[in-house]
Amino acid sequence: MFLRRRSVHGRLMGDIRSAQQKCVRRAFLEPLILLQLEHLLSTPDMSLAALKRLVVIAAEDIGLGAPDLIPVLNERMEGWKGLSQFERARRLIEVSYLAVARPASRWIPHWAVTLVTSVPTDQSWREEEVMLNGIRASLRAGDWEQMGLDVEEGFLRTTLKGEVDLPQGIGFSIDFLSKVWDVMLQESSLARIPRMKAWRHCFGTPSKISISSRLFLYLAVMDSCLRLPVESLSRPVISDEEVASWLERAAHEVYDIPDWMMDKHTAQGRRANKGQQQFFEEGAVLARPSDVLGIEREEEMRLRAKDIYLERERLYGRECRTKHIRKRWREAVRTNELKKVI
Repeated sequence: MFLRRRSVHGRLMGDIRSAQQKCVRRAFLEPLILLQLEHLLSTPDMSLAALKRLVVIAAEDIGLGAPDLIPVLNERMEGWKGLSQFERARRLIEVSYLAVARPASRWIPHWAVTLVTSVPTDQSWREEEVMLNGIRASLRAGDWEQMGLDVEEGFLRTTLKGEVDLPQGIGFSIDFLSKVWDVMLQESSLARIPRMKAWRHCFGTPSKISISSRLFLYLAVMDSCLRLPVESLSRPVISDEEVASWLERAAHEVYDIPDWMMDKHTAQGRRANKGQQQFFEEGAVLARPSDVLGIEREEEMRLRAKDIYLERERLYGRECRTKHIRKRWREAVRTNELKKVI
């Protein structure tokens, strides 16, 4: 398992990955570069995993603050296997500069958990075509709240790999999500289509769609309704001398990961019983919050998400993550339908 692998400096990759994300949130450039290059210098070379992780971080922790960052990161992954270690290092340094320079927004993960807890488990279930028509109508009206609820309901009703199907007439096939993307692309302006396609690529193929795929889906939902401006991101120029200097430094210097970065997502954090409170008060803090939706609105959504997670943690302990909420929702739907039959 990737998270249990050891880096060139003998550290768990799970700890490095957690610290990588905290560095983006706090705009810590030098530590981020060192951690990225620690992936590169390890055996086997795990640099592509570092870049792929940065794409997820860009959706989760930068999000609406820089919606055009993900297409740039995708582009920098092209031809990765054919690059020398030196050129891979250049790209990792380059994307590190880009990641910490952008204003950050955690609206997407905060909003997503409010959605997954807002869809009723006992209702008059709409057919697929009715759902898609409603999603299109909400998009055209710019109603991101209703569109988000409908998309989340559809996502919950869609059976992902490894899940048990919902009763007939309720469950959707994975094709439903492709149709949602088709609607958003059809309604998108020409200028916004490239980033919409980049998000769809990151969302994954039907066999690889996961809970975290929703991050890219909800970026697209918000952009479809708000029609955020398209920004051309210029890549920093990283000289050969800078690359060589960083490689030499990363080979000998080990970034000392502070305790607060070791949150509930790490083995060390779990052993220390760190939970949602520590995560929201320290681990998820942003150094440069985006004001694209307004600071007050972002904070209101953050507090809503925090309350939901704290309550779920009180009720279910560590089984309070979105995947657990989804599992309980689908179980409740099956139970409700069984009661109707009995």
